[in-house]
Amino acid sequence: MTGAVVVFRFVWMFPSAYLPRMLSARVRKREGMPPPSHVALLAWMGIRGGDSLVTALALPTITAAGVPFPSREIIVATTFGVILATMLLQGLTLGPLIKLMRVQVDHSLDAELVLARRRMVEASDAWLGHAAEQGRVPRAILDRVRGHYARKGQLELDLDGEGQDRVTAETYRSLEQGLLAERRRAAVALRDERVIDDEVLRRLERDLDLEELRIAPDEEDPL
Repeated sequence: MTGAVVVFRFVWMFPSAYLPRMLSARVRKREGMPPPSHVALLAWMGIRGGDSLVTALALPTITAAGVPFPSREIIVATTFGVILATMLLQGLTLGPLIKLMRVQVDHSLDAELVLARRRMVEASDAWLGHAAEQGRVPRAILDRVRGHYARKGQLELDLDGEGQDRVTAETYRSLEQGLLAERRRAAVALRDERVIDDEVLRRLERDLDLEELRIAPDEEDPL
């Protein structure tokens, strides 16, 4: 059964990876053709898990006719065996297989992220310039907003870079996180002293949570 599951995933993965690109020039131009080694690696990563076991255990013990569900024990035992086999076989061999295939880290996402952030900075500058030409907003306020977003945009670009600029940006972000933690402690202390009530504290913590999400470091790919 385990062999059938593994083979079927390979049979399914390759057509699903290549057929849409072969049939559609637009998809092929946008996404390109993945290397066969990458598709094979994805096929090998089809480890069964808790969802399969939960589905098997969800089968009723008694049918609507009042008789035992046919072969329920065999289905549950087979599912558990497939899960165990794939976790041991595919799970333990995945790391060595990646090294053997010499799969390169895909840095295209980082480059696209930097490009997008630069375009966003340019778009915001253009919009602020248009607002300044209309003369509806005082120049001092426009300069203040432009300075705020210029610093924020540069910080994001520096965090994506390397060298001293990144070290400086990480130090800046660490200070921001420390300040947010101190502001949170001050708000909780005010609530404990009964200066503010729980509703006010919840509103303050909601704002602090949003700020922490904004400056939180991105999750890195475990591979």
